[in-house]
Amino acid sequence: MKKNITKLVLLLITVLSLFFTSCKNEDNPTTHNTVYYVDISAETDWDYMLVGDDGSSVFVNLNEESNIPPHLFFKPNKNRDNGYTIFFQDNGLPQAMIFENHILYMGNFKGTKFDMGVIYPDKSIKYFFDIDANVNWDDYVDFSKISGKTAKNDTSPKISLGNVGVAIGVASCVAGMRVSPADALLGCGSTIAEVSTDNKDLSKKVVVTGIGAIITVIGCTSTGGIPCLLGIAASASSGIGLAFDIFGNNSQGIVEISETLKFKPYLIQLSSDKVEVPCYSPYKTTITVSTESQWVVNKLSFDEWCIATKIDNKTIEIEVLEEYKGYGSRDNSFAVCPNPPNEKIPCAYFKVEQFGANYTISKKNLTFKAIGGQDGFTVTVEPPLMVESAKVALGDDSWCHVTMQGGGSNSLTSVNVKVDPNENKERNAFIEVNFKMGEKRFNDIVQVKQEGKEGVDVTFTINNATNITTNSVTFTASVTTNSTVTDKGICYSAHNNMPTTNDSKISLGGGTGSFTTPISYLSENTTYYVRPYAIINGTSYYGEVKTFKTLQGEAPSIIGMWTFSCTNDPNFKNYTHISLEEGGNYKAYRGLGGPYSSGTWKVSGNAITMEEADPYEFRGTINSAKNEIKGDVFFTWPNAVKSGTFIMTK
Repeated sequence: MKKNITKLVLLLITVLSLFFTSCKNEDNPTTHNTVYYVDISAETDWDYMLVGDDGSSVFVNLNEESNIPPHLFFKPNKNRDNGYTIFFQDNGLPQAMIFENHILYMGNFKGTKFDMGVIYPDKSIKYFFDIDANVNWDDYVDFSKISGKTAKNDTSPKISLGNVGVAIGVASCVAGMRVSPADALLGCGSTIAEVSTDNKDLSKKVVVTGIGAIITVIGCTSTGGIPCLLGIAASASSGIGLAFDIFGNNSQGIVEISETLKFKPYLIQLSSDKVEVPCYSPYKTTITVSTESQWVVNKLSFDEWCIATKIDNKTIEIEVLEEYKGYGSRDNSFAVCPNPPNEKIPCAYFKVEQFGANYTISKKNLTFKAIGGQDGFTVTVEPPLMVESAKVALGDDSWCHVTMQGGGSNSLTSVNVKVDPNENKERNAFIEVNFKMGEKRFNDIVQVKQEGKEGVDVTFTINNATNITTNSVTFTASVTTNSTVTDKGICYSAHNNMPTTNDSKISLGGGTGSFTTPISYLSENTTYYVRPYAIINGTSYYGEVKTFKTLQGEAPSIIGMWTFSCTNDPNFKNYTHISLEEGGNYKAYRGLGGPYSSGTWKVSGNAITMEEADPYEFRGTINSAKNEIKGDVFFTWPNAVKSGTFIMTK
């Protein structure tokens, strides 16, 4: 009869549930030599009560057709009313657990693994993917498929470690851990796998008895008896009610976790988020992409020394195109994004980092007077890097003479530079320092500059920026020299940290002395580099570089109630008003009633985006008077599809 199979399920629940109260609790291990099984359906709203010999208990109701408990209440301490509520799916696998004001929502049971989202008391959510339970969920009996008729014909049915038992074991393990639920399930798998499935072992532990045998075990007195038990059962029912309230109050978080777990196979996961490559080229390597989504790889930086190419839906090939001749490292960043874009599936990112040869050049620029002279620099290397040579590579080596001491396997190399007197205009040369690492070779450059015959002595000053606005600034600078200045002023750039007259400039004419000038037509919230300049005998001279950042412009003031209308999409034709609130939230109204729907909004420039809790999104543009918003409605799941247009007036 069905009662027989019910007992078998309860035996399994009993042993696993109460066994796991000691899971991972090494400071207070518990071994249940006896588990009492009591039918309390006549006295309480519960079908069965399962009691361990330490007084811990489980209250269970079973579905009459499937024998699967829709939920149960686990009370690990007989001296405390609080406990843990576990909700089950129709097939017996756990769905959620309420644990000390935390909600553990589980899904994607496959093989030995499952996924979980945890809602914390502050409503924040954290996900744990591919938790390994060390038991194969696919191999165990689904008790929802066992009918009463089967049980009736089976006089000695076997008890196996099925989905129901393992699921309750997992949840009970969490309850017994006494640790943060964020980490609780991560350590239970091996213990679950070690539970004995032998029929005799289970039978030895379980005693089917009446209420009288458990009264003192659960902490009641013999005289208190039934009323005490009824109080404990009522407390368990209250715990279930509280769990339903907590579950209901977090419905939005539950929906978010459910959607995330549903989309998990489509999430983009990379075998690595950082790939290190050598300083030489050519070089190729790969990373693996795991997802059921179609995707595309996008470059996020402008350097062209490496590329990333999609080979197939599981592989990205990274190719190094240039040797790195610098010191330290450089990197390029890439994004792997769903194609077409899907807001529910975020991009995954990785960085390619290239390490250069480890060396230091003490001076990269040498300057000489017109009369000539000597100077030099040192090169420090770390093996296996070596300095092969130093020579004039660009310019006239008849006036610039280079000699080298050291080199080869020496860690320190000295380079001496001697220049002849200059009877003409300013001149330049470039010294090439050649390095060798194994079979690879590269070089670095040191610049040599010599003044012309007359020589130029010029001094600059520049004050810090003043009167900074969103698009303008003021600078004061000065030029002092004994030479003729044909032009002076300020040069500036948002991209070049050493701006020249080839960048943006403000020309203030010839002559020397102090000058103050505004700089206008700048971009808001942008960092600029500024320095004074003077042109003498056709040569540009520069002063110290100053930096400043323009102010951020104010966001549009559009908070308030807007009249709303929509075409094409029937879901929004009855909307009459939308209220944009501070903090980025909005409420949509239908007719004269209360809020019909809600969501969040954000503004970038004159573009506004409003997101529904359901998979809808409004994308619009705010006019300059801030009294009208027009745009399109998109249904965003699984891909963004335009479904209508809207207009809002204020």
